Amino acid sequence: MEVLDDIHPEDGPRLRKAMVVIEEGGNSLDCTYRLKNVTGQSMWVRLLCTAVAVDNGKRLLYCSFTNVDAEKNAELQYQKQMNDIDRFDADNLILKARYKLNKNQMEYRLVKMEEDYIPPEVASYDEATDVIAGCTLYPEQQSEIRSCFNRRRLMAACNAGDTQVSVEYARPLSGRLLGWVELHCKTFMEPHTGEILAFIYSYDVTKRVMDQRILECVTSSQYEVLATLNLESGEFMIKNIGTDTVVRERIDLSILAERYQHHIKEVVGEEDRDALLRLMDFDKLKDLLSKNGTHSITFSKAIHGRTVRRQLRFCYLDESCEIIMITSEDITAVYKRNRHKLQHLNRPWLR
Repeated sequence: MEVLDDIHPEDGPRLRKAMVVIEEGGNSLDCTYRLKNVTGQSMWVRLLCTAVAVDNGKRLLYCSFTNVDAEKNAELQYQKQMNDIDRFDADNLILKARYKLNKNQMEYRLVKMEEDYIPPEVASYDEATDVIAGCTLYPEQQSEIRSCFNRRRLMAACNAGDTQVSVEYARPLSGRLLGWVELHCKTFMEPHTGEILAFIYSYDVTKRVMDQRILECVTSSQYEVLATLNLESGEFMIKNIGTDTVVRERIDLSILAERYQHHIKEVVGEEDRDALLRLMDFDKLKDLLSKNGTHSITFSKAIHGRTVRRQLRFCYLDESCEIIMITSEDITAVYKRNRHKLQHLNRPWLR
């Protein structure tokens, strides 16, 4: 039993138990375990034993050892992959599915967020890919999905060792006109049959994509003040470009309107005040943006004892029409030049 000293500690008890069965009269043994090789590393071997009775009442034990390291490691990797299917149950998971690519066949599909994402009658991988591509809003994204998730391409990539692919695409999602989805695929070859399996995960990444877009707008903006307002969640962010100070909060729209109504009454000139106050009714502002795409307004404002002229511009961040982007720009110098020109034109001609 000295051979047990070279066996992996986790496998020793299992092999000992199998040997006890032989010692107590069992006729066969089949056990796979890890054994240290000459370099001290562990390798998987399969031990097959058959007990044969001889004339003197004793038994002979015929044994064979087979190196199954590659097969066992592939099997363990496969099992880990199968177990990982549950680990991907994130809160933003839309669906997960597993397909047999060689047979173009679905093994199972679980839909968490949208029951109509893929119709129940769609059972093949190729059909499911067409349905997903058909949901996208932009033709170039449809082409990308059909290319990257092509079944034969995935099989060839898996055989070459390239086992993962993912794309992001835009589509109507959960009642929104525009949502963003990350589609992720992991492929794996089943060790015993050679069947290539595709594990498909689909996630709602709208918030991450929108946050990234907002950040890009803020960091690249040439305006002195930039703000964004999410009309659905009430998430409000305002950044002063000059000082790089950022305030980000989630607030009820009515409270936000009251806050800025009070501010407008304090600092905005009387001749511009009413027009600006009307824009604090966000329903009216949405109507203006729906009709015109953008809306601008200029007003006079008292700052540190002097009066400046500013321009506010409102527009939607993108096609989802959920987030309003607000920019503020000091146009005092331009305003004064234009007024000077107008006054000059309106002067009576002197003879």
